[in-house]
Amino acid sequence: MLPSLVMPLAALLSLRLGSRAHATELLSPPSVWFEAEFFHHILHWTPIPNQSERTYYEVELLRYGRESWKSIPSCNQTLLLSCDLTMATLDLYHSFGYRAKVRAVDGSQHSNWTIASTRFSKDDGAFPFLGLEHGFGVPSNQNL
Repeated sequence: MLPSLVMPLAALLSLRLGSRAHATELLSPPSVWFEAEFFHHILHWTPIPNQSERTYYEVELLRYGRESWKSIPSCNQTLLLSCDLTMATLDLYHSFGYRAKVRAVDGSQHSNWTIASTRFSKDDGAFPFLGLEHGFGVPSNQNL
């Protein structure tokens, strides 16, 4: 009788332990996005729900035309919710753009990556319209 109960009890115990492990997985950052101004390229993300004081974030960047993601050391293990990617995205000869992703880490646990909702291109933040005017006060984008 006892041997016939061992297998079902072991199965129930493994299911219970499995569900507990699943419940403690870290959630991914809900959203990731770029903000760019004149040669200032910042990646932002929203925090994970119920993060602890030990939770930090890791950032990776993918340059279109390359095969692998590159870790950004200045943005890894950051407690902040943004990362300055200006230096990593300043290659003026590369015009295909970049993708970025962020994940949360807490102790030995890490979330899945969240990829930025849009691709970033150097043209997005390099030369915004400055509203320059000609000598007579006529906006430069109007034909004379």
